[in-house]
Amino acid sequence: MKSDTDEAYQLSVDINKIHEGIEIPSDDKLFIPSLFHSTVIEHHRSIILLIERNLFSSACTLMRPLFEAYVKGLWFSHCAEEKDFNALRKDKFQKPFGAMINEIDEKKGSKLSVPKGHYWNTLNSFTHSGAALLSRKYNEDAITNSHDDQLLKSLLDFSANYALLSGCEISMCSGNKVAIQASLDLSALKHSL
Repeated sequence: MKSDTDEAYQLSVDINKIHEGIEIPSDDKLFIPSLFHSTVIEHHRSIILLIERNLFSSACTLMRPLFEAYVKGLWFSHCAEEKDFNALRKDKFQKPFGAMINEIDEKKGSKLSVPKGHYWNTLNSFTHSGAALLSRKYNEDAITNSHDDQLLKSLLDFSANYALLSGCEISMCSGNKVAIQASLDLSALKHSL
């Protein structure tokens, strides 16, 4: 598992390095989504660090907010209106998550509904201390961390994929051609391994 976390940490460093010194325009459709995407990248690194320190349940609980931040970043980029940005600033934004995904899929021709369909129940169970989380907290009659290597690798892979996507989104929001190309190259390299 150590080599997996080392590789994941290096990816996090590489994503952040691409964004050093770039500027994001203050336009709401660029700046606000960048905040969500930077949260995805931060959650990715946090998941790595939590796994390195054997805090597996805490790493699991960050998976849903990571996915939500990615979806919100896309939605605010491609679907939001001025009233939505105003509601967000007042902490009153309340669009249902499923509606955001459907609108993104419709607008971009994407298929975000597929990962939502596959993972949403488990992500909720992790975040809300459900069976998916609690079943890994005991072994027979002892409280322990019984998270297997396959689950931990899945956490690293899932969070890495969304961190890479968010890195690309931040680069595109910046309009910086060098950052855009570097993000695309890093994504291609990661997926070729």
